[in-house]
Amino acid sequence: MNRRDALVTTGLIPAMFAAGDAKACSLIVDGPEEFAMRLPMVSRIFDAWFARDELRFFGHMLLASPEHRDNEMLVRAEMAESNDQVLRKLFDTMFTNGDHFQQVNSITAISDKVFVSVSEHASGGIGPDCSNLPTLHLFLLTLRQRQASSLCLIESNVWTGFEQTAHWSV
Repeated sequence: MNRRDALVTTGLIPAMFAAGDAKACSLIVDGPEEFAMRLPMVSRIFDAWFARDELRFFGHMLLASPEHRDNEMLVRAEMAESNDQVLRKLFDTMFTNGDHFQQVNSITAISDKVFVSVSEHASGGIGPDCSNLPTLHLFLLTLRQRQASSLCLIESNVWTGFEQTAHWSV
């Protein structure tokens, strides 16, 4: 061993013992464009719900593959196999009154969770005596592998802050 090799080896010995096993965290994060594509999908789910289109609604919620959502047989088979009673009950009990107006006020996606606020009111609008105030429904939609996987109602209350929505991100 020559002098140069000995100096290099001597300098590397402490680094070899200190390094130990290398551990790295590697997260797969969607780019902004990919992440933003979730919002129109969520809007389509609620549009189908407001229209009482059971096949489109459950197609978005139960089928991971977008190209299969228009296949009525596949959607019905998945609906029959699904045991998501919360989702079934939500669809069967909410937004059933055809005289009511429903509108998505905001969609906020944070990681694999999406918060959706919906206002609903009877026809005729708010009365001069503050009757017929809208109801604000807050939902939490969970995504799995970029597809809707579960939906739950957080709460529903009379909404006195009609048309007011603000978002703050840091």
